[in-house]
Amino acid sequence: MSRSTVRQELLLFLKAVGKTTTMYDASKLTKLGYTNIKLAVIGDDRKYKRMYSLVNTGLVCCEEVEDRCYLTLTDKGARAALVLEASR
Repeated sequence: MSRSTVRQELLLFLKAVGKTTTMYDASKLTKLGYTNIKLAVIGDDRKYKRMYSLVNTGLVCCEEVEDRCYLTLTDKGARAALVLEASR
């Protein structure tokens, strides 16, 4: 994760929001591209490896409802966000 600023910014954003949000809203509010957020969350094995995706590492939970992906920070993700905040 140390190489991906998108993953870091998304974790910090989800911690700050403190609730479930859609990928679209996360993209709009963080000014990060929707595609970059989607790839950081689920991976594609090109730009973002799936094994390092936020979902596969257990930092974020992604639930699809009616063609929308809802993101929730897990307990492990909240701890990782605290470490990121402390290191800035």
